[in-house]
Amino acid sequence: MIVTQPKPAQVGFGKRLPTWQLWLDGPKDLVSVLDVPPSPEDSQQRACQLAAMNVRPLFYGASRSDATHVIVNGWPEGAKIVETLGQQIAEQLPPPKSRRLQKRWKDEGDEASFERYQRGQDAWRSCHRQLKSSCGLIELVASWGEGCSASQQQLQWSGAAALAVTDLLEKADYSVELCLVAAMQDRYIEMVRVDLKRMGEPLDLENLAGVAVYPPAWRIFGLAAFQLGPMSSGDNYNSHPHARALDFEPNGMWAYRPNVMTVTLNGSRSESEAIRNATDALRQVEALVNPQDSEVL
Repeated sequence: MIVTQPKPAQVGFGKRLPTWQLWLDGPKDLVSVLDVPPSPEDSQQRACQLAAMNVRPLFYGASRSDATHVIVNGWPEGAKIVETLGQQIAEQLPPPKSRRLQKRWKDEGDEASFERYQRGQDAWRSCHRQLKSSCGLIELVASWGEGCSASQQQLQWSGAAALAVTDLLEKADYSVELCLVAAMQDRYIEMVRVDLKRMGEPLDLENLAGVAVYPPAWRIFGLAAFQLGPMSSGDNYNSHPHARALDFEPNGMWAYRPNVMTVTLNGSRSESEAIRNATDALRQVEALVNPQDSEVL
């Protein structure tokens, strides 16, 4: 868990709000936020949340202990949602082009196959890699969380789209780092980033769905993460000053590595919106990698 404190700043015309950032490293870091004392501004909100968890099951979706178990151990039901969504996305847009070496048999080339020659087939083999204008490292930044009026079902679609896009890109031999980013804004900009998958790590849909797709992960622990910041996250459950994280400048939270493509994914509240936003994200990849092809996608 990494916290960056905001620098003192006077807010006025042409001035930017100070930004507080919280970086969480995976599921275990996320569930630990309730073990950290809240800021003085949010002590009342924390007490209110802990007292209400057992009496507002529709809002939170699970008890703290049950939610912790799913987040740490994975959510198979969420993985199925991602797999179905990925199939629907692939129907809307062809999957990203593979970056693997492709073998081609012709009547001339680099290597010969005597067996193919005996069968009267093209016997020369060459391997070619399709050249692209950028590397295969991608940082996928996905909007996470919604306002408190969102239902449990609505909360699942942003993360499901993020995992579906990650899965499609990994199958096309890109190395993807997936992070979820949420924000609140009042006197400060408070931003929370949860790193779910590092580049080079295998993609475990069940494990990651426990955070990305499972609604209580956001409703219990995502909201609690903001209680560590210098700004009050609301006096009751309808006054959280939510903001769309991707509307802000990265502020060092993403797009900070010059050799890595950064692709953003907007939040979704429905299956159809998840398909549309995931498709837009895949178009971003094609536009960054093959600018000459982006107009025909």
